[in-house]
Amino acid sequence: MNIIKRGPLSADEAHGLAEMRMDELGAKEADELIKELQHSIKEEASKGMFTTRISVGRKSALVRGGFMNDVVAYYHKLGFKVSLLDVNDIEPAQTIVVSWE
Repeated sequence: MNIIKRGPLSADEAHGLAEMRMDELGAKEADELIKELQHSIKEEASKGMFTTRISVGRKSALVRGGFMNDVVAYYHKLGFKVSLLDVNDIEPAQTIVVSWE
């Protein structure tokens, strides 16, 4: 699909552009989530806690592109117990729960 560089984009063109960039954005968001989880693990462990969790909106490239599974695998390799929960409160999200019990 050709993307018009000037003038308004159609919905199909905008969708195509977003799809082309989703993998790149998802990988970046996965790296950011890992950094955020590392910080949270250190913080919670220093308080005597054995678990941490972070929610991510379902519309994010991280969730839509399947990158949450990469984050789960990353922490499994480090010996953590990891699970993904679907949360449907106000805005649908996935929550990653990391524990070290």
